[in-house]
Amino acid sequence: MDNKKIYIVTSYYGNNVGSSLQCFALSKVIAKNGYEPIVVSLSEKRGILFLNKIKRISIKLFKGVLHPTLLKKQIQSKMKKKKNDDSNFLFETFNNSYLPIKNFSYKELNVSSRSKDCVACVAGSDQIWNTEEAVLDKINYLLFSPKEKNIAYAPSFGQAFIYNYNKRFVKNALKNISYLSCREAQGCSLIEKLIGKKAEHVLDPTLLLSKDEWLNCFKIKSKEDNSLFVYLLDSPSEMTINLIKSKKDCYSKIVLYCKKDVPDSLKEDIDTFVDCDPISFIKLISQSGFVITDSFHGTIFSILFEKSFITVERNYKNVDGDGNVRINDLLNIFNLKEFFVKENLAKLESPNYKVVHEILQSQKEKSINYLFDSIKSTSNPTE
Repeated sequence: MDNKKIYIVTSYYGNNVGSSLQCFALSKVIAKNGYEPIVVSLSEKRGILFLNKIKRISIKLFKGVLHPTLLKKQIQSKMKKKKNDDSNFLFETFNNSYLPIKNFSYKELNVSSRSKDCVACVAGSDQIWNTEEAVLDKINYLLFSPKEKNIAYAPSFGQAFIYNYNKRFVKNALKNISYLSCREAQGCSLIEKLIGKKAEHVLDPTLLLSKDEWLNCFKIKSKEDNSLFVYLLDSPSEMTINLIKSKKDCYSKIVLYCKKDVPDSLKEDIDTFVDCDPISFIKLISQSGFVITDSFHGTIFSILFEKSFITVERNYKNVDGDGNVRINDLLNIFNLKEFFVKENLAKLESPNYKVVHEILQSQKEKSINYLFDSIKSTSNPTE
């Protein structure tokens, strides 16, 4: 095991259920196949951090002057309210308990990735390739590691385009990755257009574990309480509020997690308000009778646990382009497009999970084969 380490560069922070769970899943799959996963965390000395911060601020200001809309977004981002301390504690506890995180300085990472102990470096999953930020993090493109060891597993651009002010950086960075894949088909197209190389369309890591594996990992009992679980990352639209109200008499209770403000018109219909860490999220979905969500990973786990569900359009603000690219791609894979409701609510039948299961098994096999064929190829590169 000591000679078969795989470094994972991904997003696992930010109090985000999906980020933590996809990191856990990829680590678990890698460990199941005989390798030692190491989730990379950068931890630089104070002086280096200060110099890096000055450099990033300078680049942000320069790009902000050239692209005024970018400057506006940077200001809006700074104005967002701070995260809840209780939520911070829940996520820190999960990440420290379940993720094989190791701190490196950039110099240490550069040296370690070139050692014989390191078999491969994997970038992904989640939106580590989102190009909206003025300064992109070079670690997310594995620029610390030799090209022959570099693999992308299901990273996401989060959009169907790359921001012009970052195209040159992304184009050069992608050329340093030998084995390319993307979580969305649109991302694969972006890569091919940018560098002329085909990328594999693969599943989010959370779909590589079965529902039984998820329950067993966190010792969750398999039972259903006929509740309606509503999991929202943004404040609900009027349509979503009406949808929730219409389900009130169909279920024993309504349980709500909403990361943003809940309108007064909805509060009176909610039986239980919850905060969600990754484990309680899985428990609430697995034991519910119906799920309403605007979340990508909320949709994934509804499918994994074979729930009746509706995915509603997320009430995005200040987002360029189509913010639903990720969910559209996911539901297209499983032929469940009709369960993404944007306007009028038509009467929906429950998903045909026999068909969904067949598709999932096929896509899962393809995704796992891509990952481990790439890992095996890093010890015998052809490029």
